[in-house]
Formats: sequence, structure tokens, C-alpha cells
Amino acid sequence: MEYCASLGGIAKIGQLQFLQPFITLLISIHIIGETISNEMIIFALSVTLAVIIRQQQRSPAKQKRY
Repeated sequence: MEYCASLGGIAKIGQLQFLQPFITLLISIHIIGETISNEMIIFALSVTLAVIIRQQQRSPAKQKRY
């Protein structure tokens, strides 16, 4: 992750986190031949929405600085 962050900046690379559930679904289709159901897509959307909501609720004063 550090290498990717150094290439594109942590803010830009961090946005890829939102795509992780969908990338996982696509990989599972190609590697193990998984059948994707509507429930799986809804769950992936729910996870992404939860991450987006949590990101928006963060207060700048509460964020840790490294």
C-alpha cells in the first residue's frame, strides 16, 4: 500500500477502497466460476455505501495525523 500511495497520493489511492467489493466479485467470477446473485451485488453496494457514509462523518479534529 505504501508503494501505491507514493505513486498516486494517499487520497487518490484510498478511493480505490470503494471498488474493493466489486473487484472481489469480478475476480471470483473469473477464478472460481462463482455465480453472482442479486444479493451479492446489493451487499457490495451496501458495504460501499457504509464506507462512504463513514468517510463523510469523520470530523477533521478527530482524524489522526501520521
